[in-house]
Amino acid sequence: MDQASEMTVIGRLTARPFLLSVLLFLPALLLRLLALGRYVTPDELIWVYRSVLFRQAILDGQWADTLVAGHPGVTTTWLGTVALSLQLALQPAAGAAYEWITNLAYLTPDNMEAYRQLYVFLSSGRVAVALVNSLGVVGVYWLVRKLLNGRVALVAALLLALDPFLAGLSGLLHVDSLLATWSILSLLTLALGVGLGEQPAGRSARYAWLAASGAAAALAVLSKTPGLLLLPVAGLVVLATLWLDRSEAIRRRLLFVLAGGVLWLGSFAAVLYLLFPALWTTPQAVLSVLSGNTSRHIDEALRPTFFMGDVAFDHGLLFYPVALVWRVAPLIAGGLIMLPALFARKRDSWDRYVPLIVLLAAWSLLFLAGISLAAKKFDRYMLPVFPALAVLAAIPLAGVRRRLAGVLPLLVLILVAAQLGILLVSVPYLLSAYNPLVGGPFTAQHLLPLGWGESISVSGRWLAEQPGTDRQSALSGTAPSLAPFFPGTTLFTETSGWQEADWVILSAGTRQMDPQAIARAETELDLAQTVRYGLLPQAWIYRN
Repeated sequence: MDQASEMTVIGRLTARPFLLSVLLFLPALLLRLLALGRYVTPDELIWVYRSVLFRQAILDGQWADTLVAGHPGVTTTWLGTVALSLQLALQPAAGAAYEWITNLAYLTPDNMEAYRQLYVFLSSGRVAVALVNSLGVVGVYWLVRKLLNGRVALVAALLLALDPFLAGLSGLLHVDSLLATWSILSLLTLALGVGLGEQPAGRSARYAWLAASGAAAALAVLSKTPGLLLLPVAGLVVLATLWLDRSEAIRRRLLFVLAGGVLWLGSFAAVLYLLFPALWTTPQAVLSVLSGNTSRHIDEALRPTFFMGDVAFDHGLLFYPVALVWRVAPLIAGGLIMLPALFARKRDSWDRYVPLIVLLAAWSLLFLAGISLAAKKFDRYMLPVFPALAVLAAIPLAGVRRRLAGVLPLLVLILVAAQLGILLVSVPYLLSAYNPLVGGPFTAQHLLPLGWGESISVSGRWLAEQPGTDRQSALSGTAPSLAPFFPGTTLFTETSGWQEADWVILSAGTRQMDPQAIARAETELDLAQTVRYGLLPQAWIYRN
């Protein structure tokens, strides 16, 4: 296929945006639903419980009780509430589990029956989150299409839809993926609101985009408090219009800055207030809980974690740069590397991209710097920079042509092969994917924490298939990931030891945190099964 034919095919595709939206939405949703029925991450059942509390508070009109977490996780609990309500309407048998949960005085970490009851509602909550995040991919496509062009928009949306780390977290009942979705939507609508892009909108349309940006920023903050970093970004960008658009008189520019800033903040405050009922009656309590939660995360981590061979509570400023290199997908990494080179080569034709590039790059740096100050660090916390990096990477990737001089087309093909390869070997456990350009999981196991309960759930499913295990007991380091799948008695590590369990499950994370435990198990217990996926052994199941 020559360049003209290639352009014709791409042109036909980009000329049918509604069809492309469907074609982008379906694979994005499919990847985000892979976790259904396969595994449970440790925090998700807590979010089911919080959704139940949130729903009951709404039904009872107890607005103050909708403050169920310090994250605050309001978008997660709203989605959980809607999903719970639909499931109860369509599946009346689930009512027994719901009643059991509502009669629970408090969720304690050793209540294994509670984990089983909460698991009844996990899949519906996950579907709700996956739908929103998949629609977010389509939203990015439309916004980038307005800002730049259809080709860049298509590449950016594909990078988002098929990114294993982003997709793996975007199908979980949690907060980080929703923060990522609302943040990028706020940034892109902000760009449209200040007149960036190839064809800037009119004044009234720009005001509408600024209002949309403020609303999306509020949803980001309602998802997780680091979304507050959008406020200084928005303020600086709106102020920058004084210098970006000098074709108008300074008086009109000042008026736009003032009106646009008030509109952005008004929309932000309105959505924040309307969707968080606790603010209606106890705003001081909300501020106290949120600030207290943020301070705790900054000052201390609840438990030590593994990083670069060390087990510690705080791994310093190096954690997120290393985690980003190993978690970023090959195509995004390649696109980011190509961006400066192609920009220098085509500077005159790329000048219109500069403000958007600066905006997305500044957000990525600011967000990573902000979360690096906290002692509590996990790779999933940096998820909100991934959509921005995907859009940045799409700009040079969309500009590569078959007849472009040099080796760029060949390099892009290698990156595509690497991306598809790591995606295929990590399916359906997408969180086991690491950047193959730096050694993938083989090097990641020596640098970053492995697993988030997936291997424990896989082990529980394997044990469920063994005869007689419904009358036996099992012990693992992550009870919420095991109890919903293991038919027998799940023991709690704080009160039980190996000698009390019929089965002992040790994960790759255990090997990182306590390598002596693996050595001890090999001498004291009988290895029954090794769980493998993502090119590595992820867990070992021992018979006592």
